Amino acid sequence: MNLSCVALRVIGNGIPLATTEGVVRIHSFRPALWEAAVVSTPELDRIRSIALALPEVNERLSHGAPSFFFRDKRPICYFHGSDFASDERVSIWCPAPPGGQELLIATDPLVFFAPTPSSSGVFRDWIGVFLDEKNGSTVDWDDVADVVEDAFRLVAPKKLITKLEGRKAKDQ
Repeated sequence: MNLSCVALRVIGNGIPLATTEGVVRIHSFRPALWEAAVVSTPELDRIRSIALALPEVNERLSHGAPSFFFRDKRPICYFHGSDFASDERVSIWCPAPPGGQELLIATDPLVFFAPTPSSSGVFRDWIGVFLDEKNGSTVDWDDVADVVEDAFRLVAPKKLITKLEGRKAKDQ
């Protein structure tokens, strides 16, 4: 079996970190029991390639879902599989710049949506992107990459944003 990633579900204390090579580093050395689960879908693989190409971004489980963080602290993207909500849609949620959520939803409401905020207001200004092609929507992966990169720009220091811009200019 070819596994692109083996993720761990926490049963005790501790936080797993997964890499695309299937190697798992344990962030915490506190005693924990771990249960392996294969985590790989075509949509997740695409998000992985976009997010992990950004400087100092890593992947780990957060609330049971694959998520991408800057320096393992600041979230840039939460991946939600079809089992996350009752609508059975595959999506990502990312922090959005001011006004970004409204602009993207107005541009294509079949693809972009406002995630439900938590009781403390988290996710209020975030943008959701459907990654499956249901209900007449189509995925433009360049737009998805732009959303993830915009989220990175919100949390990364200016030095790394400049590095990212330099790398993008070289590619063009």
